[in-house]
Amino acid sequence: MNSWKGKNLDLKEKQSFFCIFHYTKTGEQQKIADCLSSIDDFITAQAKKIESLKDHKKGLMQQLFPVDNEEYM
Repeated sequence: MNSWKGKNLDLKEKQSFFCIFHYTKTGEQQKIADCLSSIDDFITAQAKKIESLKDHKKGLMQQLFPVDNEEYM
């Protein structure tokens, strides 16, 4: 028979009683870490690509709409 049955548990007791921990194996953790690291690398590469394209766009816009006293190249 469960000792808690029929007993009024306060919130802290209920939280600690029903707390479940999920542990993964070390190899699985490493695979997850590698995957997340790969995603971070991809995001960094995309951010660099975006900045490069913004710079290219800025150059094109400057050629299309030159500032006064500036010659078209």
